[in-house]
Amino acid sequence: MSLGASILAAPLGAGLRGLGWSAMARRALAVVPRVLREDAALDSDAAFVIGLVNALSHPPMHRQPARMMRSLYDALSIAAGPRCHRMREVRDFSWGQRRGRSMLARLYLPFGDPDAPLLVFWHGGGFMIGSVGGYDRVCRALALAGRFNVLALQYRLAPEHPFPAAVDDALDAYRWAIATNVYQRISPSAVAVGGDSAGAMLAAIVATDSSTLSFRPDAQLLIYPVVDLHGDYPSEVLFGENLLLTRKMMARFRSAYRSEDAASGHSWGNLLASKDLRKAPQTVIVQAGYDPLHDQAEAFHAALVKERQSVRILKYPALPHAFLNIAGLVPQAYEALQDISVALREALPPRT
Repeated sequence: MSLGASILAAPLGAGLRGLGWSAMARRALAVVPRVLREDAALDSDAAFVIGLVNALSHPPMHRQPARMMRSLYDALSIAAGPRCHRMREVRDFSWGQRRGRSMLARLYLPFGDPDAPLLVFWHGGGFMIGSVGGYDRVCRALALAGRFNVLALQYRLAPEHPFPAAVDDALDAYRWAIATNVYQRISPSAVAVGGDSAGAMLAAIVATDSSTLSFRPDAQLLIYPVVDLHGDYPSEVLFGENLLLTRKMMARFRSAYRSEDAASGHSWGNLLASKDLRKAPQTVIVQAGYDPLHDQAEAFHAALVKERQSVRILKYPALPHAFLNIAGLVPQAYEALQDISVALREALPPRT
């Protein structure tokens, strides 16, 4: 871990877990959103975490070099994520060798039913940051709360690998997982795809792409998803400052990932315009209240309803974008994680 990441991880890992922060200090550091929702104030624990992250991030995250952004994001997720749950087994695999790549896949098997459903999961991070290792605590918590196996898949990141590299990797990895011994060793009773933010977009593409017709997932879990790389939504302005995801960070992510010639007009760049929505499986969408992507989650829910697809939306008006990554320090976020896991389990078909 880099020096900058270590500097961030130390106070998050020690101070935020209750060692010496007075109520006065918490109030002084707590971030104040630019706009307050009428139905819910920003959760006070989340406001404190965000305030401390902002205080420690100089220069601001969107102005950091890509390598530093990645180190800081992983440090935040490790220090502030859900507590590290023990699994029956955690095993690393490598995929992509046939295409000249070696990419990480990590399989989490919780205690209990070895033939439990499988959640194939892609991490968030604007297609530019995030990693399987950084999401270790999140994946363990999802596996425990939902009582399913989780397979976390790495993909290439921008700006080194712009659009459509992440999508190509997600499709390749899903086909690899289903066709190889990773799938055969656990014989899951059902399969879901899922992810948060950018990872949710990858999951939604995998769920409906023609290349996965031979083994469609039974459900998809889309946690505060990005579904449109080109649109301009009111929530990006309303909730675009002082939070874990800002409008300036989104602009940085988009400029790094989007190749205008390739992404413009492509269904992979705007899922709302996709003709494949009618192929969507059972869907659970998670919407955060203090989130620049709030409106995109709402729009995707409406699009699926219009196509008469089975979809459920879980709304958390007091929580910010990326609340899974701080669920170890924000009780309301951890409760949401448990609710989300149960909702996905309920969306999967019963075992016959």
